[in-house]
Amino acid sequence: DVWLPNARGNKYSRGHAEYDEYWGQYWDFNIFDLANDLEENIDFVRKETGKDRVSFIGSGHGATQMMINMV
Repeated sequence: DVWLPNARGNKYSRGHAEYDEYWGQYWDFNIFDLANDLEENIDFVRKETGKDRVSFIGSGHGATQMMINMV
């Protein structure tokens, strides 16, 4: 299986519980928040697949998110 995480700020990630995309709070996140999102994505994939281990391939922003999670 191939899973593609969805970083904030594209057409598929619109739909916050409290803010719409025109509010400043909607865009008030940083790379550490994105790293937390990646951790949640990995947990979701593990739960859905029933597998304990997953492989990750990332470059640029995605690799930075993973490196933050590895610290």
